[in-house]
Amino acid sequence: MCLDAGRITMPDLNTPLSVSEIDFRIQSVNNGKYATVLAYKDARVDMNRLDAVYGVDGWQKEYREINGRLYCRVGIYSDKLKQWVWKEDVGTESNTEKEKGQASDAFKRACFNLGIGREL
Repeated sequence: MCLDAGRITMPDLNTPLSVSEIDFRIQSVNNGKYATVLAYKDARVDMNRLDAVYGVDGWQKEYREINGRLYCRVGIYSDKLKQWVWKEDVGTESNTEKEKGQASDAFKRACFNLGIGREL
């Protein structure tokens, strides 16, 4: 929810994320002078946005393996079409938690395809 000129509004999937939903990390430092900073979101941000827009029963996710790669499909129920609409993407392993990182990355990428956090 957002407070807009004294009234509460509900976000849609494409509403830009607030600063409190974004994390930052230094990717690299160039000769000690310049830092490359990455802005990113975690999977909870996507889950919270999907819950806020569609409710806990209006979306779902599924994982499947294709050629050794983990894919996540996120489905949104369309009242207009009277069916589930799916977006899918593949994840990459993280350096710290291989399987968990891959699942989280696939989910976040699928949510990006739905419009969440595209401004990042």
